[in-house]
Amino acid sequence: MKVEDDASGAIRYLTGGVLVRVNRQTQELQPELAVSWKVSRDGRQISFRLRSGISFSDGTPFSSEDVAYTVRQLMDPALHSPTGDAFRSAQAASKPK
Repeated sequence: MKVEDDASGAIRYLTGGVLVRVNRQTQELQPELAVSWKVSRDGRQISFRLRSGISFSDGTPFSSEDVAYTVRQLMDPALHSPTGDAFRSAQAASKPK
């Protein structure tokens, strides 16, 4: 879901699931839809183990294909997702000139 205004962002935050959350008090990552994760040695990949028994509001089971679809959508430059744009900006900034 793409949201850009504060009200839409609040609704998305309250209703949308995420793989992990940042605990605002401790600043540590906490599991949400993912029960665990592992970052590759080079830092370019994160593997998530997803929580079982999770379903969407219509009863459709949650799966890794849903995560992959969402990431592809977020990273599509044509959609101008704030999340995807931030990742692409970070990639561009880290490339040698």
